[in-house]
This record gives sequence, C-alpha cells and structure tokens, in this order.
Amino acid sequence: MVSVPAWPPKKAARSSAGAGPRAASASRSSEPPGRGESIASFTFGAHRRLRSKAEFERVYRHGWRVYQKLFQATACGNELGCARLGLSIAAKAVGNAVSRNRIRRQIREVFRHRQDLPGVDIVVSARPQARAAANIELRSDLEQLLTTVRERCNRSPHSS
Repeated sequence: MVSVPAWPPKKAARSSAGAGPRAASASRSSEPPGRGESIASFTFGAHRRLRSKAEFERVYRHGWRVYQKLFQATACGNELGCARLGLSIAAKAVGNAVSRNRIRRQIREVFRHRQDLPGVDIVVSARPQARAAANIELRSDLEQLLTTVRERCNRSPHSS
C-alpha cells in the first residue's frame, strides 16, 4: 500500500537570482497621480534627502539657524536647485522610537508638500516640547519654520 500525504507538498521558494525582470510598480511622474497612476510619485526620494555625514556637517558648519516652539532648523544654500531635508531627531530630546518616528513622518509630510522652497539644504531637529504635541501642532510649527527659511533665502539668495 502506498501512503499519500493528506496535504499538498510545499512548493520550492522562488529564488530572486533566477527570476526574470520585475515590472516597475512606481510612477516617476512629476504630476500628482490621476486615475490609474501609482501613489509612489509622492514618495520622499533620495534626491530630496541629505544622506551622508559630510552633507550634514556642511550644513552645520556653513548654515544659519531658525527656531520655532517645537523645532529648530539649520539651513544652508545648495547648488542643486531643489530643497533637501535632513532629520536629526534625538532620543534624548523626544523619547522612544514611537515618538521619534511619528515626528519624522510629520516632518517629511510637510516638507514633501512644500514646492516653494529654493535650493537649500535643511537639517530639522526636534525640541523636547515636540514629544507631547499633537500632529496638527507639529505641522503648523513646521510650516512656520519652512516659511521662515524660504523668506530668509529670498532676502539673501546666496546665504551659505
């Protein structure tokens, strides 16, 4: 008598090395997504972020500071023609990972929708009061902070 398993055998895991090319799932359009387009065009791409230690150090060394109730920013002009964002959210000031990540998400969201910023690198730091603030307060304070940065850049376009 031949025994047959009561369940189907597991399929072998598909290796990514042997897999064919994957279809692109993200739309890289600069326009907002319409019918049938992906929401990925609203992502926060690498070209809009400060990524290396040298970039952060350049902003801290040559930049100027702007303060609000919940945040402070250090900004420095760049030659790229678009604004870039760096985040420096300290656990000592804001607390646990949940608080830090909530604040980071709010900062990115406000920055992503500000198309009026000139070519400037901005490093945003949270102050201790930001931990207990509601999301609407965080966004309002960030809007004021970015407006101040934009106005300062418009007054002196070569401020570094």
